[in-house]
Amino acid sequence: MKNRLLFAVLALITLLFCGCGGSLSAMKNGKILEQDPDSRSVPVIRYAALCSEKDKANESACTYSQLEEDIDLFRSLGYEPVLVNDLIRFVNYGADLPERPIVLTVDTGYLGCLTELVPIAEKKGARFLITVSGELTEHAADDAAPDPERTHLDWDSIKAMRLGGRFEFANGTYSLFKDEERKGCLRMKGEGEREYRRLILNDVFSLQRLCDEYCAFKPNVFTFPLGYADDLAKDTIAECGFEAVLTCEEGINHIRRGAPGGLFCLKRIERSQLRDEEDMIKALEG
Repeated sequence: MKNRLLFAVLALITLLFCGCGGSLSAMKNGKILEQDPDSRSVPVIRYAALCSEKDKANESACTYSQLEEDIDLFRSLGYEPVLVNDLIRFVNYGADLPERPIVLTVDTGYLGCLTELVPIAEKKGARFLITVSGELTEHAADDAAPDPERTHLDWDSIKAMRLGGRFEFANGTYSLFKDEERKGCLRMKGEGEREYRRLILNDVFSLQRLCDEYCAFKPNVFTFPLGYADDLAKDTIAECGFEAVLTCEEGINHIRRGAPGGLFCLKRIERSQLRDEEDMIKALEG
């Protein structure tokens, strides 16, 4: 009787771990969970900006050393940094994706990224998405005395960073990154819908043309500037044909092969709101 009971328990454990058809399993809160090989849970981390230790005046910025510690933590938890385009290839084209992917995004790419972030990416084997704001990029190209902590990446820097394959760049509008009368991509009070749509589309495609002209690529990812996004803004950006769109809404994303809608309005975890490693782990758990 005891032998039969032991055999039954072992058989049940084997089924739970191996599953039918070779599906993958994982542990959470002491329970064995089956994982669908055609879906992934994907945290996306938002770094508003990166800076050196000496320039930590910006409270929303993260230092490069903090970023390195974050990457070490992600690795220790089994996460593999990937690009948004890796998610796109998984969803739309059936490509492979690590079991625990994580996306690292930088909303404001200063010139210091060229000298500080590139070596970190190479040393840690990490990948990053950086959002381009067209007007600021053009100003950077004309800056006679560029400051790594204040001047944005210029066209030559963007082109150089893309060559290594560890960086991708999103369209963050040409000039709608401001928090003024118009807040990001939102419609202003009293502005007609047709007028609004024309302005947004002209702005977004202006940056697409500039990226093509100076860097020979057109971004297929869009980032809502400053995170402002309502239904009208989302509907308008949806007309632009981007394969993925980033927001500042908090949460974990769940994507599936053959379901491109899961790439629209991806949620992100705001790094500056996390106090310590414990906060980060809780955020990653969703």
